[in-house]
Amino acid sequence: MRRDELGRRAQRLAQEFGLDGAGIQFFRIPQITMQELATYGFLGRYGHWSRGKTYHRTRMQANLGLQRFYEVIVNTEPPQAYVLEGNGAIEDVTVMAHVAGHADFFRQNLWMQGLAEGAARRLPLHRRRLQEYGARYGERPLEETLDRALLLEQYCAPFGPEDVLGAVARGGAALQGWQRNCLEIVREEGIYFRAQQRTKILNEGWATFWHLRIMRALDLAPGEYVEFATLHSQIVALAPGRFNPYALGLAMLEEIAADYGAGPGGDAPREALEALFAVRRYEDDAAFLRNHLTQQVVDRLELFLRRGEAGGRAATVEEARDALLLAVGGGSRPQVEVEQADAGLTLRLRHLHDGRDLDLPEAEAVLGEIQAMWGAPVQLETAAAGQRLVLRHDGGAVTRRTE
Repeated sequence: MRRDELGRRAQRLAQEFGLDGAGIQFFRIPQITMQELATYGFLGRYGHWSRGKTYHRTRMQANLGLQRFYEVIVNTEPPQAYVLEGNGAIEDVTVMAHVAGHADFFRQNLWMQGLAEGAARRLPLHRRRLQEYGARYGERPLEETLDRALLLEQYCAPFGPEDVLGAVARGGAALQGWQRNCLEIVREEGIYFRAQQRTKILNEGWATFWHLRIMRALDLAPGEYVEFATLHSQIVALAPGRFNPYALGLAMLEEIAADYGAGPGGDAPREALEALFAVRRYEDDAAFLRNHLTQQVVDRLELFLRRGEAGGRAATVEEARDALLLAVGGGSRPQVEVEQADAGLTLRLRHLHDGRDLDLPEAEAVLGEIQAMWGAPVQLETAAAGQRLVLRHDGGAVTRRTE
């Protein structure tokens, strides 16, 4: 069959281009299962009401024709690629070329190291363990524990040698053993998925950069190439008021290749490949944007277009970079680090202030949830209106102290 022939050639080309995409496992699933996978990130992952809201929004957008998932690749070893049932031959081959880029990124990017091994076993095990806790200790206590754990995972990202979620799981005096395990599960999965969130633009750009080259190297028939070109244009389509990570990542990688003489979608010389593979290896989205976003890309993609001015104009590269850094990889969430976490003593936290003041009522509510698990006072140092501010929760009222 033409589909199988092109698929085999696409996989060979990926290896010839130097991508580490061998051994990908492909599975065909229906649209409704694809929507579930896109929401949860992993089939068989534990459920929570917060993800249910996302799932229903995803289904609604798909039913209205606003969104279609051709594939989802899961960071396991070997990588698992889920392909939508009913894809045409060219759609399938494009997916194979695209996921070859993703598999290479998962295996080679430093932020992804150590996360794939055993993931296919651990995440379903987490779900079964939480189900056992619900049956043994009650669904309501389990849900309350998960609510608190996910709140910390959202507001205090699980990175670094000691993060808030890890500190509370280790030293929270008010926690029972099963509740500690719940926090550990949420933290482990938070680390697994946060790595993908903080590399979204580079990862999608990388997969798109390579599917474009692989598909062009296949010598498709004219009708097949038109079909691919139409599909590719849909993948990188721009929407007013939003940025497309596929289009943005691709445009930035093409500029890097162009610095070494490569044309858009064309063969890249050895020097260009070395530069590109280094970016893929060492950078996350924050570094990628700081190091490689240019005014040319901002203008071409009309990033943050200012329509109020005559003719409208894109933002400056500095404005676009700052806005993107706040939007990607958890940049919209407060960054909080642990200063002191000795069990039974005050848990001391520090907000890494980036110019945006905290929503103080919200911060106080989060402190209350932390204190309920820590079992001792919790203190957070931040800034508000240019002054140092210390919030302290001792189990009763929250106090504020300005210095």
